Amino acid sequence: MFDIFTLITILALTHLLSTTSLAVVWYVNKSMPGVREWTIGRLLGTIAMIVVAMRVHIPLEWSVIVGTGLLMIGYYVLLIGFRNFMGRRPYSRTPFILLFIVFVLLMSYFVIPENNLPARATLATVYTLLYSLLVVRSVWPRKNEGVRISCKLMAGLFALHGVFYLVILILSLADLIGSNFMESSLGTQSILIEGIAFSVLTGMTYITMTTEHLQQDLKRQATIDPLTGTYNRRAF
Repeated sequence: MFDIFTLITILALTHLLSTTSLAVVWYVNKSMPGVREWTIGRLLGTIAMIVVAMRVHIPLEWSVIVGTGLLMIGYYVLLIGFRNFMGRRPYSRTPFILLFIVFVLLMSYFVIPENNLPARATLATVYTLLYSLLVVRSVWPRKNEGVRISCKLMAGLFALHGVFYLVILILSLADLIGSNFMESSLGTQSILIEGIAFSVLTGMTYITMTTEHLQQDLKRQATIDPLTGTYNRRAF
């Protein structure tokens, strides 16, 4: 099994590669909704992983607080991107700001006054699970929405991601009452390996979603008259 630093490095590189691909899509199709937020969100996730990977060179509190904080912000930006892509009204920022403040305060407490890894893992898991559920709710297509297959695939990936973190949450709670799974290298390795697979699969699905969106847009332009908004002769 790979060591923790190697797995974090692989995860950061896979995130960086998919972010670069999204950045190219954003540059070529600046009018496409959601892609900018996806790029920024993935970039924040990449920076967060680099910060976590540097925990042997920087103080632990900086690595944990800054790294997990950037990761949570990245999740929120991704969520905004999904809702923009689907043409849905964004969530109010106030609850997320309050949740982020509570997250940072609790994470700070569990790393500075009380160095409690199971408590930190439980906290991060709860927030990751919450964001995964919100993404599934935001990206699952409705009947009148054109982009469907790739969105269902993305929703399925985040649903599986949520199920994985639900299991991790149960194990983290077990650690609080005496188990040692999350404190073991196996627990960390499991999370990182799932993260690598999740990063690769979602990275490909982002590109699939943008491709399907472009195909739907071209089909609409080919069949709808731009002046009247009705079907043209190609549609008939």
